[in-house]
Amino acid sequence: MKHFVYAARTDQGHAVQGQMTATSIQAVLEHLRGRALVAVDIHPQTFVQQLVAPIKQLSSSAPKVLALRTLATLLSVGVPLRSALEIVLQATRNRDLHEALAGVRACIEAGESLGNAMQQREDFFSPLTIALVRAGERGGTLCETLERHAHNLDQQLTLQRRLITMLIYPAFVLCTALGLMLFLVLNVLPLFSTLFTQLHVEQPPLLRLLIRLPQLLTWQALALIGSVIIGVYGLSRRTKLQLQIPLVSHIQKSRATASFARALASLLTAGVPLPDALHYSRPIVHIKSFQQAIDRIGLTLRDGNSLVNAVQAERLFDPLFVHFLRVGEESGTLDAQLLRMAEWCERDINESTTRAITLLEPLMILGIGSMVAGLVFSIFVPLYTLIGSIR
Repeated sequence: MKHFVYAARTDQGHAVQGQMTATSIQAVLEHLRGRALVAVDIHPQTFVQQLVAPIKQLSSSAPKVLALRTLATLLSVGVPLRSALEIVLQATRNRDLHEALAGVRACIEAGESLGNAMQQREDFFSPLTIALVRAGERGGTLCETLERHAHNLDQQLTLQRRLITMLIYPAFVLCTALGLMLFLVLNVLPLFSTLFTQLHVEQPPLLRLLIRLPQLLTWQALALIGSVIIGVYGLSRRTKLQLQIPLVSHIQKSRATASFARALASLLTAGVPLPDALHYSRPIVHIKSFQQAIDRIGLTLRDGNSLVNAVQAERLFDPLFVHFLRVGEESGTLDAQLLRMAEWCERDINESTTRAITLLEPLMILGIGSMVAGLVFSIFVPLYTLIGSIR
């Protein structure tokens, strides 16, 4: 499966942009034809675009939440949709969000509904958002649906920010230590090396290696190191690799369960039928095994089985998740139980991340101490030899 970016037009001439995962360009074309869209451009997503996409998405998440919440507030006090969109558009400072909202406003002025208008910019608005807006429009609960969806997005954004904040301190300490070591290697060690050479003192292999390090750091070597770092970063973003690391695997699965539970709860609360809710919740989960499990759950539901039995048969979800689903189905509060499960998973992610950082700090101290010990060893051994020869 590859990631593709496409641009298309509707019968009315409105531009549509988006991205999707498919096996080939032909599969993307068939998808666009099924939506009565004329393809203008289709090309695979480049490696750089895949690297930048998460950062770009995170930077626009907060403005998107604010825009949805503002739109819900304006609609709840009786402001017409066009006027509300105009107010939100004027208050938006994010360029990508401004372009998306401008396209939505143009479609609404052409007579489209808000859900259909958002689908014309599905590169920016997720299938979940579009499905919730359409459900809210059909049920006459657009304001409540937008407010609830904005709250759920805000919860997910808060979790992401908390995870990033927890990683800032270890990253800062590591970068500071590496910067200090590089400064010592480039500026201090050459002075000792010159002194030892003039006094004919034998230098240990580690010191000779560190002295030669600046000569090895040519532009070609730096380019190679940069390529390796980018490659490692790209590999680290592959879910299959992340699932091989025990603690990372647990956090990833908990995030997938929390996202799936929140999305499914929002859709069910908005009145979306369960099979459709499963379909729209699928893109929220970024683990392929979970997506395949959701597909199989949807097929099982169409055969007449209950959601609890379908989920339990997968053996992929946490047993507690199955318990929450059973309680929700038996009591008729499935959406409420799903939200509770999402909150439980998010608390578990916080605790797991805190434990990981707690384990990482001693390892970092050990690594930094080893580097300092290596530098001290490379300097003081020749010094002791020099002092011994003077005596």
